[in-house]
Amino acid sequence: MEATDDISYCIADLEDAVEKNIFTIEQLYQHLRQEWGEAITGDLFDKTVVSAFRKIDSGGDQFFMYLRVLTALLNRSDLE
Repeated sequence: MEATDDISYCIADLEDAVEKNIFTIEQLYQHLRQEWGEAITGDLFDKTVVSAFRKIDSGGDQFFMYLRVLTALLNRSDLE
């Protein structure tokens, strides 16, 4: 459960940074891709960040909603 809390707080911090115009969703996505390295279809990055990014339209808030939901779902499936 501690990891879930840490992830949630990190996502909230990133969302705050976007809201304060420190960077855009697109810039955040590019930074995350760069840090992850080569993403492979079906890996953790693809299932969370890439999937969340693909689902957004013009509303950046949706990115963080999808990121939270996808992360929570993957965390639950890892626990079962």
